[in-house]
Amino acid sequence: MNTCPNCGLLIEPGAYFCGNCGQRLNVEIITANNSIPPYAVEAIDPAAKRGEVQATIGLLLGVIAITSSIFIPLVALVLGVAGLVLSTISRSKYRHTLSIMAIVISAVGLLSGVGIWGYAASKSVPLKLAQGNADPTKNLVAINTPCYEVSIDSGLNNYRPTNCNFDAASTAEEFSVNAVANPNITATDLGRVAQTIFKNAIAKSGGTYLYGFSGTFAKSPAYIVYASNASQQTESIFAMVVHSSSVVDNVYIVGRAIRTTYKPSFGALESSWQWK
Repeated sequence: MNTCPNCGLLIEPGAYFCGNCGQRLNVEIITANNSIPPYAVEAIDPAAKRGEVQATIGLLLGVIAITSSIFIPLVALVLGVAGLVLSTISRSKYRHTLSIMAIVISAVGLLSGVGIWGYAASKSVPLKLAQGNADPTKNLVAINTPCYEVSIDSGLNNYRPTNCNFDAASTAEEFSVNAVANPNITATDLGRVAQTIFKNAIAKSGGTYLYGFSGTFAKSPAYIVYASNASQQTESIFAMVVHSSSVVDNVYIVGRAIRTTYKPSFGALESSWQWK
């Protein structure tokens, strides 16, 4: 008697599958005078049949992923991954050209989705602002006031300063700096004062105060606040900064709002800031 090459169990003569583990046996079925090769037995192998179905579905998902990557890259990512997983599983059960094709097509669909999504993201102004706000922009213009010098993106408009104040805006973002003289506000009570002022101002503008914390802005004591405004589709960061210098103004309200779903930072506004 023969033994199963997979589990070693004794096999009855003429058996096509192992009764213990289900391994297909390398035997020939003799019908009349015709010899049927072992691969013909795959048609009645449940595991191979499941593998064929999985390969077919994986192939279809890959084709759909390639098509949808042009219009909805995120859908292509999901379908490409699903197709690749199914195709890989089917390959272990159904070693056929169809399973290889399914793996290749699914991988192409996945890569197409990744590539097109990455390209679209790189062209998104809000996303670029959110990702790149830690580094100065290449095209900068200098702002010179009696209180400080700073560089901002030259694509922003209306950035001519008035004394120590200025506003600069584009369709995607806005900066503002307002300086006041108030010797009663010091680093000690900065947090308490800033919370009250920011909460009231944000509520009046229709926004939502998210949270605030003590920190620094351009190496000076500051209280920093994050806010959002659903109607304007903006995320904002504000800072109340205390800095004493030769000028009268000692309190600075710095704000940046960008149209994005990502948490903003001050970016080039802070990194290029020089107090006087």
